[in-house]
Amino acid sequence: MMENRLTEYKKSFEELPKCVSDLLETSSILEAFRVSEDCMTCRYGWKRFNGKCYFFSSDRLNWSQSRDDCVTKGGHLAIIDSTEEQTFLDNTANSKMEHASDNFWIGITDSETEDQWVWVDNTPLDNNKKFWVRGEPDDWKGRHGELKFGEDCARTGIYGCAVSCWGDSNCSAQRRRICEAKGV
Repeated sequence: MMENRLTEYKKSFEELPKCVSDLLETSSILEAFRVSEDCMTCRYGWKRFNGKCYFFSSDRLNWSQSRDDCVTKGGHLAIIDSTEEQTFLDNTANSKMEHASDNFWIGITDSETEDQWVWVDNTPLDNNKKFWVRGEPDDWKGRHGELKFGEDCARTGIYGCAVSCWGDSNCSAQRRRICEAKGV
């Protein structure tokens, strides 16, 4: 009976992130602090990846409301700066999508100056780190140009897409969002 319990505890330790199991095995408080620097956790409902935490909403807001909601959660709309991060976000977004239209706002816009895409932290888009679907951004204004405003905000999570999955969209569209924050 006791052996079964020990086996269960051992198995649960194996499933913990390595930094947590290392922390639990340390013999001194000083060593525990050294190990814990690399052991970041995320709040409940957020997913951890490469030292950041991400929240994938299930409700829909326009881009500005999404930006503000992420700030109230202690973060910002996702800023994507690597292929690995983009792949993680799109794989996770695809797993949460129920319909092809369930894509997610990310934190980049060209609403100030057309074709000058800027992240929510005011960093300009790096041309080496952009993941637009072929033909995007296109600032579509309707079939006959009847839409007053074009597409000045970016979304990701195009159903079945692997890496180059950004599209521009009208900022007033109701979409889900990806928030990003530092771990705790």
